[in-house]
Amino acid sequence: MNLTQQMSHALKDFINVHEVAITELSHLPKGKKIADPSGDYMIVYYHPNHRKLVYTFKGMEDTYFLLHT
Repeated sequence: MNLTQQMSHALKDFINVHEVAITELSHLPKGKKIADPSGDYMIVYYHPNHRKLVYTFKGMEDTYFLLHT
């Protein structure tokens, strides 16, 4: 499974994709911003040092968590 497929698979398990807006973040490798209607959001991207997908939340952009796929 390639990285894009891993990202799609992880997001489908993690969120209801019909209730959010997903936008590309070109400044992050494979970066996606997932925002809900209230304006809260999470950011998911590939972290090259860990060679894994990571995520963070609004207001916590300086902290990230490993996304296990």
